[in-house]
Amino acid sequence: MMQAIMCMAGDELGTPPPKRIHVVLVAGQSNAEGVASGAELPTEPVDLRNPQANIPFYYHYLPNMFLHDKNRPDVAAAAGTVGTFTSLRPGSSGIQSPGKGVGPEITLGAQLAPMIEKRPGERLAIIKFAKGATALVPWWTAGGDDTSKDDGECYRIFQRVVKDGLAALRTTYPNAEVRITAMIWVQGESDSLSPRQAEAYGDNLSRLIGDVRKTFGAGIPFLLSRLSDQQLKYAAPDSPTHAGFLAVRRHQEQVAASVPSTYMVDTDGPRFNVCADRIHFSAAGQQALGAAFAEKIEAILAGTKDSQRMDVEIKTDHK
Repeated sequence: MMQAIMCMAGDELGTPPPKRIHVVLVAGQSNAEGVASGAELPTEPVDLRNPQANIPFYYHYLPNMFLHDKNRPDVAAAAGTVGTFTSLRPGSSGIQSPGKGVGPEITLGAQLAPMIEKRPGERLAIIKFAKGATALVPWWTAGGDDTSKDDGECYRIFQRVVKDGLAALRTTYPNAEVRITAMIWVQGESDSLSPRQAEAYGDNLSRLIGDVRKTFGAGIPFLLSRLSDQQLKYAAPDSPTHAGFLAVRRHQEQVAASVPSTYMVDTDGPRFNVCADRIHFSAAGQQALGAAFAEKIEAILAGTKDSQRMDVEIKTDHK
C-alpha cells in the first residue's frame, strides 16, 4: 500500500528555514505504533491533540491485513516512496481508534523540540515505522550489513521509510544539514512468547543495532525501552510467558550495558500506565514513555556520556 507524500510548502512557522535538522527514528512493535486514542491527550499546557507545526514528521502505517500478505506492494517495491510527510500529530497508526494512534513520538517531540530550538537554526524531525505483533526474528531480522538481502520484512520497510523520509526532509529544506540524532526502539513483547527467541533476544538486538549503524551512520545512539512491570499480561508471576518476559528484560539490560552508545529507558512503575488489555500503554503511559526518551536524548545532547556521537554523518548510498 503506497501512501502519497504530503510535502510541506516551505516553513510552516514563518521563521527562517532551519540550518540543521536533528532526526529521531522511531521503530518497534505495537507500543511504538501506539494504540491509545489521541482524544485522551491533554490540551494544556501544550496541546498534544493537534499538529505540532514546528516538527516535521514522516511515517508509514501498515494495516494488519497486509502483515502476512506476501504480495503486498510496499515490501517488494524497489522504486517510489513509502510514507506520509506531515507535521507531528496523533494518527500514525490505525489501531483501536482509526486516525488517532498515540505513540511515544508525541511527547518526545513536544519535550525535545524546544530544547533543540534553543540553538539558532536547529529543528527536530521524526521518522517512524513500527508494526504490532512483530518479533525481532523474523520480522526485524538484521542481515548484518547495509543491504536488505537478508533482512526481515519490517526491517526492510523501515529502511525504505527512513531513506524516503530523509529525502523528503532534504527536498523540503534544501539548505539544511539533515542528520540522525538518535533511534528509539520499543519492542520485545512478541519475543517473550517463545523461550528460544527470548534467550536469543540480546544477540538479535545487538545485530539490529549494528546493522542500523552500518546502514545509516556509525555511532547513532540507540535508545530502547525495557518491557514494563505494568504489562501484567506477561509480567504477572502466574503468566505462562513470565519466564520469557524476564529473559527479554535481562537481555535488554545487558545490551544497554554492553553495546556502545546504547541506552535503556526503565518503564516500570505506575506512571507507565497500560490499557485494560494489560499490554499496551495508555495515552498517559505513552506520554511518560515519550518524555523518558526525550530526557535521555536531552542528556546526551547536553554533553554527557558519548555526546560526541550524537550527530553522525548519514550514509546516502543505501539501496
